[in-house]
Amino acid sequence: MNSLKSFDVAQVESAADTTDSSEATTPQTAIIDSVASVKDVAPTELRVQLQSVVDVDVLETLADHDDVDWALSFEYDGHTVTVDGQGTVVVDGTEFVEAFDV
Repeated sequence: MNSLKSFDVAQVESAADTTDSSEATTPQTAIIDSVASVKDVAPTELRVQLQSVVDVDVLETLADHDDVDWALSFEYDGHTVTVDGQGTVVVDGTEFVEAFDV
């Protein structure tokens, strides 16, 4: 006889929504992913390396200062990008809130 196990939908949805907190999103990953999203391409398809337009060590240092309001704007792969101390990335006016961990 076949027995089926029933699952509570809320439990299944909750399990699907969990993420591994050990894999924090860095500012550079968030920027690359956000620009790729606006361009509607895979992150690996971007033509310009982020390191060639902004010092990623500076991005990391700024992100570590969550007690200070800051914003940094630059051009990347034909797009205007702004990142701020709240973890927000804005690409040509499209806002990605809490895109990286602060």
